[in-house]
Amino acid sequence: MGNIKIISIDDYGANVNSGEDALPAIISALDDASKSDIPSIICFSRGRYDFFTYKANKQVIYISNTASEVENPDATKILGLSIDSMKDITIDGNDATIMCHGKMISIAVLKSENIKIKNLSIDYAHPTVTEMTVISIGERHIDCRVHTDSQYRITDGKLTWYGENFSFSSGISQIFDPNSGRTWREYGPMEDEKLVWQELSKGILRLYFCEDNLEGKQNPYNVEVGQVFQMRNPIRDQVGVFIYDSTNISLESVTMHFMHGLGIIAQNSKDIDIQRIKCIPSNDRTCASFADFLHFSGCSGLIRIQDSKFIGANDDVINVHGTHLQITDVSDNTITMRFMHYETYGICGFNVGDMVEAVDADTLCTVGSGIIKDFRQLSPYELSIILGEDKCGQFKIGDVIENVTCTPEVIIKNNYFERIPSRGVLITTRRKVIISDNTFNKMVMSGILIANDAKFWFESGQVKDVLVERNTFIECGEPVVYIEPENTVIDIKFPVHQNIKIKNNTFICAKNTVVLSAKSVKGLWFTDNVIKGKCLMNSIITTGCSNVHIESNISPSSTLIVKNQ
Repeated sequence: MGNIKIISIDDYGANVNSGEDALPAIISALDDASKSDIPSIICFSRGRYDFFTYKANKQVIYISNTASEVENPDATKILGLSIDSMKDITIDGNDATIMCHGKMISIAVLKSENIKIKNLSIDYAHPTVTEMTVISIGERHIDCRVHTDSQYRITDGKLTWYGENFSFSSGISQIFDPNSGRTWREYGPMEDEKLVWQELSKGILRLYFCEDNLEGKQNPYNVEVGQVFQMRNPIRDQVGVFIYDSTNISLESVTMHFMHGLGIIAQNSKDIDIQRIKCIPSNDRTCASFADFLHFSGCSGLIRIQDSKFIGANDDVINVHGTHLQITDVSDNTITMRFMHYETYGICGFNVGDMVEAVDADTLCTVGSGIIKDFRQLSPYELSIILGEDKCGQFKIGDVIENVTCTPEVIIKNNYFERIPSRGVLITTRRKVIISDNTFNKMVMSGILIANDAKFWFESGQVKDVLVERNTFIECGEPVVYIEPENTVIDIKFPVHQNIKIKNNTFICAKNTVVLSAKSVKGLWFTDNVIKGKCLMNSIITTGCSNVHIESNISPSSTLIVKNQ
């Protein structure tokens, strides 16, 4: 192939289907590719390659929305297939599977350009979300069958789950119900400190719960025979795939059977193209991600997510946002600011020439703007920027700063979402957003959430052009579409969001449902939608909105009630 360098990792000592560590071979192959002055394709053979943590590259990396310094004092990340400071590289898996042994970032793309990863599957030998199925329920106990990929040991009636570089005895739980197809968060065995565990036979466990924990119930976990516990330690110390400070990155025909931590996260990166990927569990497991599937923080350019399938996460499917930093000091054109949420710090996300806006933390409206002339990281939690002389408006202590240059256009099209305990899509970006032709199947919370806040999560910012079109929402939680900026001062003259069109969608409701709740929006269209179901009432609620247009088709068994507050 002319002007392209073809590299086979097998030539570097990676033995497919051997069970040996393939990371040293991949590191050598990538090193050779980085020295090439022409584009390179690194090829796998079809089969299985194993990644172990002990020979992996390790770096201290701060990642948005992961873990606090108290939860995870060591920010060192374990990197599997690591593309660092490279360009014009294609990873062609040829339908190979990478099997991860222990917590790690399976694929990292750092400070790189023009990178494509395709035809590759990622799995874990022992996922950090352990699973067991309820097989019987007694008066003061339940019996469960442990999934063969989950390892445990019991000492003095207490259970510990473990893998190659992890173990936990407490944490949080979810329940998956194969009959309804739903997954939800629930009090469970990991939270029950009084629980006594007994091994009846290999892989069959009896859970004895304390009588004062029953409160009149047959079991304290609200679980039924056939349902599956998903259990994990909540600390997000690694992530599944990490894209950082990189441009023009493509994932195509990639399958993620499991991801530890925050799934696929892109941070401070530009132009991310995700097509025909599958995030689905393997080997009869029910969970494919420890938290979100896709997370984008401080990105720019175009984010496209298309023709993909997302089934079985422990949190949201897609979250696109920036980060509000709170102003702690103002001295002329020098603004000092601080990361406020404990899970996000050290990520910087500012460049000379970027435009920033000051935002009133109560109204979430812009009160000032300027161009960055210089900046300095003072600590992982605090940084300062110097604005040019054209700074305008007001910058005051207590308000927040958003980098409005690092806000992406987003296309989310023709995807399928299922078994999600929270939301389908969270979106807060001021550039054009299209969410079309997707199926949201039984999200426990909202199908789509448009937020923006400067009080808790500090996830920014405004939306100004959103089209939600030709989607199908099947028995989602309510409000099915939720526009809820967390402004504490609401004034119809000062909207947070603008120009949101929801049209030609189908809402299938199983009960009385709030189909749309919208707050602080100027320009809201809910038109030509079809609402179906055996419910008596479907509601639309607007608060502090203006220029609102509502006109949709309702099934004979439903009534649409519109409330303006």
